[in-house]
Amino acid sequence: MGGSDLGDMEERKSSDGAVDITFLIGIEPFTEIIPTKATPLAERSPVFRAMLEGPMAEDRKRHINIQDVDPRAFEILISFMTGDAVRFQSVPTALNVIYAAKKYMVGRIDDLALKFIYKNINTHNVLLVLQNLVVLQEEGAEVAPSAPSLALLEQEENLCSSLEEMEAGLPCQVDDAQLTRAPCEKVIKHCFSVLDRNAKQVLESDEFEDISLALVKAIVRRDTLVIPSELVVWHAVARWSHRACRRRHIVPTPENKRSVLEGGQYLIRFLTMTAEEFRAGQAATRLLTQEEEINILFSLLHVSAVLPKDLQEYRRVMQTLRRGRRGWRTGAWIRRRRRNERTEGTCTNARKKLGLMEEIFVLFACLFD
Repeated sequence: MGGSDLGDMEERKSSDGAVDITFLIGIEPFTEIIPTKATPLAERSPVFRAMLEGPMAEDRKRHINIQDVDPRAFEILISFMTGDAVRFQSVPTALNVIYAAKKYMVGRIDDLALKFIYKNINTHNVLLVLQNLVVLQEEGAEVAPSAPSLALLEQEENLCSSLEEMEAGLPCQVDDAQLTRAPCEKVIKHCFSVLDRNAKQVLESDEFEDISLALVKAIVRRDTLVIPSELVVWHAVARWSHRACRRRHIVPTPENKRSVLEGGQYLIRFLTMTAEEFRAGQAATRLLTQEEEINILFSLLHVSAVLPKDLQEYRRVMQTLRRGRRGWRTGAWIRRRRRNERTEGTCTNARKKLGLMEEIFVLFACLFD
């Protein structure tokens, strides 16, 4: 829209007293013009009040250019502040409204947005919602104009206290007053519930490759994923690491993939797989070193095998069967685990590491099986 058109709009709107300030939202050439009245904004927002009662007070015809807020979200925010009806059309817009509300310190509309999000979470947007909520836990997260984060939500006292609670699928530790103000913890819990039930579809989606490492670990660590095989998780983690290398402009070699995962590969439940599944997964991804492959495979085939020290801390995670797979060879797996635990319990003090020749022998037996 040209300058003359903008001037005509201001003059026409101001003549009936409806508008005395104009916002230009977005980045050229995609800016949108949103004219409104300044008084309700100053009354509902301390940020707008400082803006409009400061230098802007003497020159209300000056245009305020805002580049880091989505135009649709800003228009909804202005409608809310001026007393008009608020209607959300999509989850991304609702997320952007929350960001705008925190940026300008406008209360209550974020609650409405979170409630809308809760009612409209599905397999296609669950990662988007969770990713925005994970950003809340990251200190110093920067705001990207093209996809605003919700970093400013951390100012609100009803936020979840830690990423560990999200990873465990536990409700946030908030009091009754906080729960009446915002459904943040309810949204997080519902997101993970949707993700658990539709884990295969979500893990195989392109969107999984674009989430943060923190969220990848939070998902892979969950015991409640409903998946037909642990290979689904393994391949998803491999795809994410490949994309992460590309984003960092490094060659996606096995070494670089392991580096960008920062230990996330050890959250895969390797010790709940069959030897055939394990060999297939490692052959396709190479997320484990050759030494790690030998030791884990040996642990799959020999109940009394001892993992190296650097893998011991992950053993409990690796051997925990996800609840969503309890119908898969459950009896045989439980019997194997109990036998393993009994063996470990009675031989803790007496057992020694197997000799190199015995490991090599078993390795060759596995390879030629």
